[in-house]
Amino acid sequence: MRLRRRILRVILFLLAVPVILCGALYGFHKISLWAESRKYPPVGKMVEVNGHQMHVYAEGDGMKHLYFCPARELLPLPWILRRSTAD
Repeated sequence: MRLRRRILRVILFLLAVPVILCGALYGFHKISLWAESRKYPPVGKMVEVNGHQMHVYAEGDGMKHLYFCPARELLPLPWILRRSTAD
């Protein structure tokens, strides 16, 4: 009985430590994101594209277009933009 209780406590401890650690790291991450967003505000403006908000930074003027797209590897956006401007 005593051994069983001790094993149960060890198992609960081994399960509780990672959960508490993940919660603390998640809180730290959220606080860091908030602090960085206040320290470094985004340049450019938010534009609605196909019903979604997209952050756009444009500079200069003229016929040539240069698009700065964050996380461009996630979407085929540069290909779409090149194709639409070529037509």
